[in-house]
Amino acid sequence: MKGFGFIFLILLFVGQAKSQNLDSVQSALDEVMLRADHYEAIKKKHIQAIQQDLSRAGNDLSKHYDYNTRLYEAYRKYQIDSAALYIKQNVAIAEKLGDEFKRQESQIAMSTLLSAGGKFVEAKKLLDDLSLRGVPQNLAERYYQAMLTFYSNYGLSSNNRAYFQESERYRDSMLSVMDPQSLPYQVAWVTKTVYAKDYAAAKPILHRLCDSLDDAHQDRALITYLLGLIYRETGDMKAQTAYFAMSGIADIKNVIRDNASMQSLALSYYEQGDVDRARLYIERAINDAVFSNVRFRTIESSTFYPIIHAAFIDKEKEQQQQLLQLLIAISLLSVVLLGGVLFIYRQMIRLRRVRKALDQTNDQLRELNLQLLSSNTRLQESDHIKEAYIAQFFDICSTYIHKMDVMRKEILKKVVQQDTRDLKKELQSSDYLKAELEDLYTNFDIIFINLYPTFVAEFNKLLLPPEQIVLKDNEHLNSELRIYALIRLGITDNAKIAGFLRYSLRTVYNYRVKTRNKVAGDKDQFEKLLMNIGNEELNTTSSR
Repeated sequence: MKGFGFIFLILLFVGQAKSQNLDSVQSALDEVMLRADHYEAIKKKHIQAIQQDLSRAGNDLSKHYDYNTRLYEAYRKYQIDSAALYIKQNVAIAEKLGDEFKRQESQIAMSTLLSAGGKFVEAKKLLDDLSLRGVPQNLAERYYQAMLTFYSNYGLSSNNRAYFQESERYRDSMLSVMDPQSLPYQVAWVTKTVYAKDYAAAKPILHRLCDSLDDAHQDRALITYLLGLIYRETGDMKAQTAYFAMSGIADIKNVIRDNASMQSLALSYYEQGDVDRARLYIERAINDAVFSNVRFRTIESSTFYPIIHAAFIDKEKEQQQQLLQLLIAISLLSVVLLGGVLFIYRQMIRLRRVRKALDQTNDQLRELNLQLLSSNTRLQESDHIKEAYIAQFFDICSTYIHKMDVMRKEILKKVVQQDTRDLKKELQSSDYLKAELEDLYTNFDIIFINLYPTFVAEFNKLLLPPEQIVLKDNEHLNSELRIYALIRLGITDNAKIAGFLRYSLRTVYNYRVKTRNKVAGDKDQFEKLLMNIGNEELNTTSSR
């Protein structure tokens, strides 16, 4: 029994470690996706630098060929139409130079782009022409890679297993001419091993390669993707998701739009029931496929999108139903609250009568009351504040109950008239709820600013000057300030903040991350300094 208990603790520890690892990788992917435009800007700047070098090459065709090749490599996994443009120019240059090697090299590259774009007839024609002419030894590896890519893409487009088998035959040919000590050889060999389902042999090699390559290396995306495939086949959902997310991070950092990571990650989250993330990643996969113009990836992603989108719509409908139930519950609670307020009000009237009777019968205590007058004066200010907010709260509740009564009468009227279509339209509309939420947030803003009149100014002091918040006319707080107003009131849980403000958890998280990045001083001290905002004013009020 002790042995079983020890094993259980080990399994529990491993499970917790995997969960923490997935959470950290997921957070890293969210941050990288927010910075995707930054990485793409770096990519475009690199391409522009090569284009400038090309424009300065003059009439030197050899230089034109070299710069076109560099541009082809830059665009190859980014946007195949642009890559094809430069390879076409290289084919023409090779013809002008009469250089057979350059012509064949360009044809191999062009065939790869054509098969990726779904133009299999044209790609096969080029490859057959190369085969008839004979490929030199120093281009054999690229030729076999092009044939492998052609049959692999053709198999994915037609779902024909025979083409996959043919692609593996060319992978063997490619491995036979590669340097066994090189990284490309190791990657090609372990890829073959994974597709052969020899996971025991592939797994340690993939982990070693994963540890040796950072996100800046393009092969890391493929290595982590293959690990995700292995864990998917072995039923380890958390590890599968983590490695697909790592692959997505590498793809985004290297601006690889021709990728499989996002689609696989979307399916992983769909299988786990997280349709929000599944929808986010499948949309990213479709956008990448359309942008890069890789036909088979566009078809694959478009196949899964309706399934995930339908699940997302179902979830939204369920949330709307829950919202309706919550609205009914709030209405009932409002009735109870009204009864409580009336009870308190009656008690207050009774208390006033008792005080009046005591005043008449305790004239002898007037001198003592005069001595206590100064103390009562100091307390009256805080009492007035409390009474003001109680009255305001009572007014809000009364107004809300009145609106509910009006709505009840309207619904009753439509039910009596059997106007179900109009009634259903009104119940399905969220305009009323939006208006009520706006009133709620407006009242919250006014009350909060009355409590902490210097909140906006002091909050801006914590931010860098260019990042300070400027409110619009007649605006007390904006969305960002409202989140931190709730935190100042002691509500720090993202889920509770999201529930109050009706944001998604991701939106609240993004706001907090963006604001944290704008902090002028120590980011770790930011929320501590935030909680001190207004303390001086409150202390001053109490001392009066």
